[in-house]
Amino acid sequence: MNISLLLQLANQHHSAGVIGLQTALHLVSHLNPTPNITILASSLPNTPISAENLNYTSPRAGAHWRSQGAHDAALDAPTYTHWRSLLAPIAPATGITKYGLAYIDSQYIWYKHTNETVDARGRGIWWKPLVDDFCVIPRWELPKDAVFGVRFKAFGINPVTYMKYLLSEVKRRAMEKGAREVNVIQKHVEGLCDAVKTVERETGETVDVLVNCAGMGARWLKGVEDEEVYPVKGQTVLVKGECKVNRFVDTGKGWVDAVIRRPGVGTILGVSKVEDDWSEDVEDDLTEKILARCKTLAPELLNDKGEFDVIEVCIGRRPTRPSGVRIDAEIISLAGKERIICHHYGHSGGG
Repeated sequence: MNISLLLQLANQHHSAGVIGLQTALHLVSHLNPTPNITILASSLPNTPISAENLNYTSPRAGAHWRSQGAHDAALDAPTYTHWRSLLAPIAPATGITKYGLAYIDSQYIWYKHTNETVDARGRGIWWKPLVDDFCVIPRWELPKDAVFGVRFKAFGINPVTYMKYLLSEVKRRAMEKGAREVNVIQKHVEGLCDAVKTVERETGETVDVLVNCAGMGARWLKGVEDEEVYPVKGQTVLVKGECKVNRFVDTGKGWVDAVIRRPGVGTILGVSKVEDDWSEDVEDDLTEKILARCKTLAPELLNDKGEFDVIEVCIGRRPTRPSGVRIDAEIISLAGKERIICHHYGHSGGG
């Protein structure tokens, strides 16, 4: 069987992001006989982020583990368990170098009660028994006016390093299981039919299955054109130094202050979430707001002048669908032949 993956297509670019590469790894690891895999993308993990590939979400991610609710348990629980298992047999520094994962102390504080904080022992938090070292922060240790807080072990992630690992692992496992070498085609296509024709022309093989991991691009991809897909814009600030603890403060006012270690690079500060915002500009006043609000959360990163040393400010678009993640399959006639088309996109900030 020949499977082609169309990864993270945007209005101008389709890029190999975490969802597409993780899907490729799952297929090559679990299907028997092992399929021949072709990855089609215009941006790859080593492609620098720029205004031209704004919809390439993964390298722009704040990148950490924190479930947003029980409705995500089926995806979030296996992710936590898998990442922990990756790091278990090796030294933490090795995990940072190879996977881009840092297993780190984390804390989350609420200034307004939610469904997660209804129980004083944290039993409203579905992932309490999942994570390591979970504990409720005593009331006397909470900041003034905070209503609840927890500590736990989780992950800070360097998404570029992680994507490089995923791509290398897809190639390694394919060869290990006797499939042909994974083809990686770096090219822009307009739609499903164009993708099939491109792969067949470049490889000389028939495409039996096309997996659409289009991210934001599912809105424009011909043959899909999913008008449900819209962006949740985020803006973050990357600063020098790696924080000792991932810290999050839910203000209860539609804003979460965040300090997230990006291992091997620095620390991400943020983070904004603006629904259906298509703007392409960095907002300078928002940058100043993020820097000011995060000072008390990561004082160890401040310089002699009491300021953060800023590396860069970044914006990104989380590919979101009101009805949730799309994971399904259909049979479509493309380029004169019926093909199995699998769809996997719409994870928003959970990709």
